[in-house]
Parts: sequence; C-alpha cells; structure tokens
Amino acid sequence: GKLSAIGTIGNVLGTFVFGYYLVQNYSNQIILISSSFLLWGLFCGYMMILKKNTNRIYILPLILLFSMSAFFIKTNKRHVENEFPQIVNIRNTPFGELKAIEYQDKIEVYNNNIIQGGFFKSNQKSAHLFSYALSSLALINSKKINSVFLMGLGLGLVPSELRSYGVKTIRSVEINEPFLNLARDLGSLKEKDSDIEINDGRYSLFKSKEKYDSIIVDAFLVDSSPSHLNTKEFYELIRNKLTQNGIVVLNSFGFVDPVSMTTKSIFKTLKSVFTQVRVYSINNANVFFVASNSQLITDRSKYNI
Repeated sequence: GKLSAIGTIGNVLGTFVFGYYLVQNYSNQIILISSSFLLWGLFCGYMMILKKNTNRIYILPLILLFSMSAFFIKTNKRHVENEFPQIVNIRNTPFGELKAIEYQDKIEVYNNNIIQGGFFKSNQKSAHLFSYALSSLALINSKKINSVFLMGLGLGLVPSELRSYGVKTIRSVEINEPFLNLARDLGSLKEKDSDIEINDGRYSLFKSKEKYDSIIVDAFLVDSSPSHLNTKEFYELIRNKLTQNGIVVLNSFGFVDPVSMTTKSIFKTLKSVFTQVRVYSINNANVFFVASNSQLITDRSKYNI
C-alpha cells in the first residue's frame, strides 16, 4: 500500500513536470536522454552508498560523466557553414514536435515528421504550392475580397501573399502558440500582415461579430483536419460569418483520382450547406474546396494569377 501510494504521487508529479514544463521547453530527445542520465545517477549514488568497500563502484559515476559529456558536446555542436541539411530549431508543442530543417536554399518545418510548410531563404516566399493555392483560390473566386478570416496561421506565409494582392483586413487565428514563436524565430511571420489571435479557430469565428469576404481553413492536427472542423454545424457557422457573396476555401488531405472517402465526405457535407462547391487538387494529397451560396465565377485576370 505504501509503495502504491508513493507510486501514485510520483505519477502525479511526473504528469505536471513533463506536461507543463519539460514537454513545453525541451525536445523529446533531450527529455529521454536526460531522464536516462538521471536514473543512472540515482543508481550510482545508491551503489556507492551501499557498497562502500568496493573500489570498482567508483567507475560508475565516471562512466556517467563521460557519457553525459559526449552527448552534450555532440548536441551543442557549432553550426557549420554550408553543411546541409541540418536541424536549426526543434521544440515540443501540445500538438506534436516541431522541427525546422535548413537546406541550401530553403527552410522546411515538420510536425511529428509531417511537412507543415517551408520558405525560400532568399525572399521568404513559400516553397510549397498549397500556400499559393489557398490565397489564389480565395482571390480568383471572389467578386471582391477586402476581408479574410484565416484559420491556421502556421508560418504566416498565406497572410503575406494575400497582403501582396491588396487585401486590407486579415484576421489570423492559430491554436498552437509555439508554432507562432517558431515562425517569429525563423523570420517568416510578419506581424503587420494580419491581426493575430491565439485560440481555437472555430471558437474564435463563433465569437467574431464581423463578416468576411473569405474564410480560409488551413488547420491540421499533424496529418489530418480536426474532426470538429469537418462537420455540418461548422460549415453553417462559416456560412453565417460570410458576406453576401463570400466564399470559403478549405485545405484537406485526400485524393480525387481515385476519389478518397475523406474527399467525398467533405464534398457532400459542404453541398448540404452551400449551393456552389468546387474541388481542386494538386496531385500530392492536398485537396482544396471552394464553396459559396453565390455564383462562383473564376477570374484570374483581376490579380494576374
């Protein structure tokens, strides 16, 4: 009973220490290896206290110190110019481990090893077509677009693209604050491009008193869209927050050739709320949906896209 009670206390303390401090501030690698070193240190102390007359016991802390030194020297290895690719930033978040990898001409960001975006170092423009697709689909399918609500800010590349085409009001919501901090550190996020809020996108849209010419949903939970952002109720909320000729642009994982179950499901749900629904694909598992209750007339000439 005493052992069980002590173990329970240890579990509670461990949950708070790991969940609210270690995971928020250190990478998984650092946490796991440091925990191993700590356990090894406790073992060394235990053996040295109980085995005082055994000279060989003293080699244990020497092994510990040597292994710790070797690890931290390797971890803190200086940045070597022109050595690519290399990890330039790594941090834990409540939604997975973020990792920024620098290549010769660009920086890519991964969440649990799933690509989340990237940009060229020379001009800080997106290195991926899906970033341009979100802004372009909103622009060419809108009769006018003065205001945008963006759900899923990420590296901040979409607001910069929209701003370059003259969109005046951009409100961006991101639930994962460490992702924003990473974008700031990497230099891809321009604070002036949008009004930024840390919140759940659906809740933020629900509380908003404004209506928007376009609502862009680019929110993912690592490799899939959160389930509460794929419901009829959510699409009805979007409809109520759009202006008379407003459109919604959704980014999703899926396929159109052959059509995946996810693509079919989102299309049918959108059709139950909006009269006009179009599907676009760039043949790399990204499927984009454009929906509105007004006639969708694609016009690339307005923005030279």
